[in-house]
Amino acid sequence: MASSVTGSSVHMNTIPQKTGAQNLFTAFNEFRESLTRHHAQGDLDEDTYREALADLESALRSARERTPDSSKRASMTLRRLRGRVADCPALMAELTPLIAAAGDRA
Repeated sequence: MASSVTGSSVHMNTIPQKTGAQNLFTAFNEFRESLTRHHAQGDLDEDTYREALADLESALRSARERTPDSSKRASMTLRRLRGRVADCPALMAELTPLIAAAGDRA
């Protein structure tokens, strides 16, 4: 712990513990908000931000499907997204449990 911190912002998002569809979609939306916030703060450049949003939307579409491989496709797309945001530890921390939740929907 720091004894003194100035000029800092702390943002915390928690991924729901249940992996139900509603909680998963809520987590996707929360992650979208985090992407937007980090882009506004300058943590993500415009191209990375646009590609990350496209990946997130693709994963969301896959997660909405009820096919045998939809969970796998959603998880794989989120892993690709993880590579895009690798330079932002806060986004990585939020994304890791989201990948697991998307993959657990099988």
